[in-house]
Amino acid sequence: MSRYEYAEIVAQCALHGPAVVREWVDSSGQTHPLGGIHPAALLTAWSTEGWDLVTCATYGNLRIYTVRRPVG
Repeated sequence: MSRYEYAEIVAQCALHGPAVVREWVDSSGQTHPLGGIHPAALLTAWSTEGWDLVTCATYGNLRIYTVRRPVG
């Protein structure tokens, strides 16, 4: 059975303009701030390190991307 490391990417959606990532949360719950990168750019960069998009959910003006990568 495969084991995975999970993380959540929190993007803030602007009323007019693109969404920007403000922070990401690792599997231990630690929050890591980011300087406003576009979610697609971050997901593309992370995919080169083995991360896959699992889900995307929108809550008001926030978009939460759950990603995972195999460990072990």
